[in-house]
Amino acid sequence: GGTLRASGEARVQATLRRAGEGYTVEGALRSDEGRLATSAMPSDPVFAWRALNLEVRHGAEGWQGLLSSELPPSGRLEARLRADAGGGLDGQLSARSTELGVLELLSADIAAPKGALEGQFTIGGRLDAPRWEGRIALAPFSVALPALGIDVHEGRVQLEGRGDGDLRLEGVLPTGDGALQLDGLWSAGDGPKRLSLRGEEVRVLDTAEGQAWVSPDLAIELADGMARLRGRVVMPRADLRLDHMETGVSASPDVVVVDDPAPTSTTRGPALDADLRLVLGDAVRLRGFGFDGMLSGSLRVRDRGDTGPRARGALTLSGGLRAYGQRLDLTRGALHWANAPLDEPTLDVLAERPDTTPNVGVALTGSALAPVAEVWSKPPLPQAEALSWLMFGRPLARADGNDAAQLEAAATTLGGSAVAQAVAGKVGLDAASVGESSALGGTALTVGKRITPRLYVSYGMALSGTGQVVTVTYALRRWLAAKLERGVEQRVELEARIDRD
Repeated sequence: GGTLRASGEARVQATLRRAGEGYTVEGALRSDEGRLATSAMPSDPVFAWRALNLEVRHGAEGWQGLLSSELPPSGRLEARLRADAGGGLDGQLSARSTELGVLELLSADIAAPKGALEGQFTIGGRLDAPRWEGRIALAPFSVALPALGIDVHEGRVQLEGRGDGDLRLEGVLPTGDGALQLDGLWSAGDGPKRLSLRGEEVRVLDTAEGQAWVSPDLAIELADGMARLRGRVVMPRADLRLDHMETGVSASPDVVVVDDPAPTSTTRGPALDADLRLVLGDAVRLRGFGFDGMLSGSLRVRDRGDTGPRARGALTLSGGLRAYGQRLDLTRGALHWANAPLDEPTLDVLAERPDTTPNVGVALTGSALAPVAEVWSKPPLPQAEALSWLMFGRPLARADGNDAAQLEAAATTLGGSAVAQAVAGKVGLDAASVGESSALGGTALTVGKRITPRLYVSYGMALSGTGQVVTVTYALRRWLAAKLERGVEQRVELEARIDRD
């Protein structure tokens, strides 16, 4: 991280001479030593040089360049390239280095790259169709990927040219549990440009969030300004802890962003056209947010770059979850996508409390972004009665005062005031409702009890946040009452009611 900074001394020389009807330009740059480092770690350079020499000449006959430098501690870089007036190329490149810190500039996810880079190329052909012959290899190669918790050990990446105008990439990146195989081809002009990635049960995640292994078989091809991604990714096994993963809160669908900041860069890469098959094996375990179970199935994911990725297929859930203070067993669990966004599957989930008669549980339907929860029972019972069996394993008539708050809070998620009022009547309260509260500044669950004909006490609890308010109302006359409210603020009010005929 941080800004890239260069340090060192350089001498620059340039001359301009008339040659016939044109001009010849010559330039040179020399530096005894220098380095590149980031502002975050100024004492640890990512690239260093000694005896750097760069010469460039351009004239009627074409242009040519020479570059040479020592690469501490024991490497060297040499390059020579000439292009004649007709566009013909002639050049040579050789490199040797054991200092690979410059690779950290490619991505913030790369750390501590180590290995040896060595090879050479000769370059011929033309500017619009260069021909490469030779190879350059990075082997052995090791790098840490801290965000994923994995390391690549004894890897190998090789770039080869065979004089036919194509560059071929081959590589093996072992992670300790299998290896990723790279195979690529880059042709000049309108020729093919493609890269494939394959592997068998390769570990790709090993952090507090979980462990995961994948078997990819992917191919990407660049053509006509489009990157076409095809293939499949199988996840045979995983253990993912969802509650450890960082999550954000997405905006509500009715949110309109005003003055959304413009992108800071107008640079655009190739458009993406993806068609992938994602397959989850029988050993993919999910834990967190009350769920502990297995996930399996397959999806076909399409992304044409205009509306975001959409999916078709189904995933099956099995196991159990904790809800309403109880451990529930999944008797049916499915997530369905019918050309829907990845985060909007249709839910078909049925969970049952295993130790009660009658049978009771929770059904989840609707969209994952707007799920609908409903208590069910067999034989059918009123919602308030089924909720008591679900939460406490006993009928509503046997619920005591300690159960009331839990029942009320649960009732609000299952039907609002109607279910809350039904619960209230069974547990000895006179009223329950869900609505806006001016004292709490939002939606609240309010329950109340008349202590005497003149004294009424109510308790309000915010449904979003932690606010609460207690209100005591005492009737002084039939038309006049004193109200004491204690919450975020304390207020005493007199309320008068005037009936007009």
